[in-house]
Amino acid sequence: MSRENERHLVEALVVLLAMVWSLVLVWNDDPSAGAFFGGYFVAGLAGVLLPARVGVAMGVPYLIALYAAQTRGADRPAGSVLLIVLGAIACFAIGGYVRSRHRGHDTDHTTTTAQEAPVLEPEIVPPGPRTLPLLAAEFEHDTSLPCPVAVSGQPVDLPEPVGELLHLVAREALADVREHARAQRVRVAVEHRAEEVRLTVQDHGELTGRDPVHVAELGQRAENLGGALETTPTDDGQRVSLRLPLR
Repeated sequence: MSRENERHLVEALVVLLAMVWSLVLVWNDDPSAGAFFGGYFVAGLAGVLLPARVGVAMGVPYLIALYAAQTRGADRPAGSVLLIVLGAIACFAIGGYVRSRHRGHDTDHTTTTAQEAPVLEPEIVPPGPRTLPLLAAEFEHDTSLPCPVAVSGQPVDLPEPVGELLHLVAREALADVREHARAQRVRVAVEHRAEEVRLTVQDHGELTGRDPVHVAELGQRAENLGGALETTPTDDGQRVSLRLPLR
């Protein structure tokens, strides 16, 4: 249950207890005090605290019970009791008006605050070393295998074709591991050098049944940028190595 619903429930219980108290007061003790407390104060309290539908749903049975308690329990004339009931309805209406004005003020304040708040645009991260942790996190989510990303050297802004190809090679290498390798461990490493950037995706899994065609297709793009892409079997898996110049 939300905090707002809990607050509404507490307010309804407070009003209900006040109604019961006033009816007991009218029936057994002082009809004049009960008329004032029940007919005016409780009705106004219900109008202020309760939503309109809830207030009407609780108020109508209460006014009927108040009328009965005044006429039968306290032997008051029906005409005077009717005036009390009409006064209670007026107090309920006034309370509802106060409630609506208060809520309207809160809404206007909230709207103004929202309009004045600055709108923060989401950061657009270009493909490259900064997107590799996202690929690794997606891989870990899909396979439940750890995939740490190690970065060495001084990171620099890469040319757009270089960053895009680095991202694509890492994505295809991890996809190959996910689909074919049955690997136990995977590691991604990025090394920033003065004149080039290097990417290594090393897995420790099976070699049989693997299809690194999608990775190899990117080799021509690496050559066009003056770099190289190699796929090398290791003792317990495969290593994909990409080297790209910064200029």
